[in-house]
Amino acid sequence: MLLVHHALRQLAHLAARSRDVDPDRISFTRTLHAARREVPAQAGFFPRTTGQGP
Repeated sequence: MLLVHHALRQLAHLAARSRDVDPDRISFTRTLHAARREVPAQAGFFPRTTGQGP
């Protein structure tokens, strides 16, 4: 979770720098929601069912 938090803060920092805005003014919650919208639902790991081979 800490790595995800750090990655989101880095994303917010890069976005703020590109718009010449103070990074402290970027909302973590809005950054999280934006990241969730951009990551496809299929990006997760699919569980392997037992007894059906590879």
